[in-house]
Amino acid sequence: ARLTASAEIHKLEKLVDRLDWARNTFFRLFAALLVWIPQFAMAIERWRLEYGPHIGEWIAAAGEFEALCSLATFAYERSDAVFPELLEGDAPVFDAEGLRHPLIDATNAVANDVSLSRQCVVWIVSGSNMSGKSTLLRSVGISAALAWAGAPVTCRIIPRSPGT
Repeated sequence: ARLTASAEIHKLEKLVDRLDWARNTFFRLFAALLVWIPQFAMAIERWRLEYGPHIGEWIAAAGEFEALCSLATFAYERSDAVFPELLEGDAPVFDAEGLRHPLIDATNAVANDVSLSRQCVVWIVSGSNMSGKSTLLRSVGISAALAWAGAPVTCRIIPRSPGT
């Protein structure tokens, strides 16, 4: 009977631990007499042949779970964040009022209004050093990524009328 991924990985861990017993000075002689290393090397190889092809799936599942937990934690911890409206259509649109960087505390973050659409397809961002240009651009990029991942973003909701 197949066990869960964590149980199968635990079985591999136990096999590797037992293989390492042969390095123990007191057990080394008995290990040689029992052909310990080849036996456990073959057991580990059997494990690899049976479960090795599934490791990628296990890691992908764990990664997806971790990502979902991170997004849920962000939504819980940032009660000021709102879930964006994803629009259908060919035209790229990014509208945000009071957009703030999600990793900067709301009391210290500088809010900016951002609007990119067919009417405004290019922004020229200029200013002196340390004035927040990179933070603004990162805020836009991170917010777009969070929105497409299904997470909330740190801005105010813009009420939209149907068809706009």
